[in-house]
This record gives sequence, C-alpha cells and structure tokens, in this order.
Amino acid sequence: MFFVLVYFFCVRYNIPLKLHMINKQLLIIRSVSFQQLDSNIKKIVQEFPGHEIHILTHSHGVLACKNYESVSHVIDYSSRKNFSIFHLPPGLPPEKSRHYEAVIVPVTNKTGAGFLNVLLLALRIPTEQIYLCNLVSDIRKISKGYIIRWFLKSCLYRAMAVLLSIPLFLVFIPGFLIFLLFNRKKGA
Repeated sequence: MFFVLVYFFCVRYNIPLKLHMINKQLLIIRSVSFQQLDSNIKKIVQEFPGHEIHILTHSHGVLACKNYESVSHVIDYSSRKNFSIFHLPPGLPPEKSRHYEAVIVPVTNKTGAGFLNVLLLALRIPTEQIYLCNLVSDIRKISKGYIIRWFLKSCLYRAMAVLLSIPLFLVFIPGFLIFLLFNRKKGA
C-alpha cells in the first residue's frame, strides 16, 4: 500500500521514478584498442548513468580493464581465439536469472564491418538491447534482426564466391595447363 501511495504522489507531482535505475547492468565486449576504449567509456558512462558496467575481454586485457574506475566487473573471455558465438565464457550473465540491459560493442569504424563475430556473440548474451559504439563514440542501437540479416548476407556472399569460382577454376586450369605445354615445347 505504501508503494502505491508513493507512486501516485510521484505521478501527481511529476517526480521521475528511477526505481529501475538501481542495479541495471550493461556489458561492453572489448574488441578494440584501449586508446579507443578510453574515449568510448567516457561517452558510455554519460549515456547510461547509474548503470553497473561489466567488460568482457581476452585474458591479456583483464588487468588493464580493472584500472577503469567506472567498471565494476571484468570478465575474462578465457580463450586465445577470436570472439565466437560458440564460446560463451563462464560468468555470463552474472546470474542465470538476470540479464544485461544493454550490450555495447565498440568498433573501429562507422558501420561495424569486420566485427560480425563480436555481434554474433552479443546475440548469445541475454540482453534487452545491443549497441554499436564507433571510433568517435557515437552510440547507435542495432536490432537483433539486423545482425542476423548481416550474417545471412555474409553467408550468401561467401556461397556466391565459391559457386562463381568453380567455373573460373574449370576454365583457368585447363588453359593454364595448355599454356605450360606450349611453353615447354618452345623451350625444349
């Protein structure tokens, strides 16, 4: 009953309720240099006030990430390989019943090209929203459908490249062998 009265009081006098700001967590998947991350974190803290920030990084970056004052938890990716949708490190999410409000993927360009593996990993992490944070710290929300379409388009381009290379291979190899035979006869 008390909370109902507080709610109506806040609504009546236009007092914003920030009950949901408590214990909101966001995850940054570090796939860029620390120089870029320095500027990105400043902007992320401004854009997401009151959030508990977690960083997922490879083993060699754990100590450097612990130096950020605004970061409350560093998660070791525990693999020397690139980020992959097939490897979700222990500790994600922090508790099974919880999820991150946002997952932020810093990228070194404007579109996120070259970071598809990191974005696919972001799909596996329980989250409400996924964001790209580019080189100049512009933060842009992207949908999960956008990432899936991007992945499917990438698969389609790879399949087309393989299918188109087969006829070229079949034409090129016999021509190359004929060229070698004629050059061998001239040299002999």
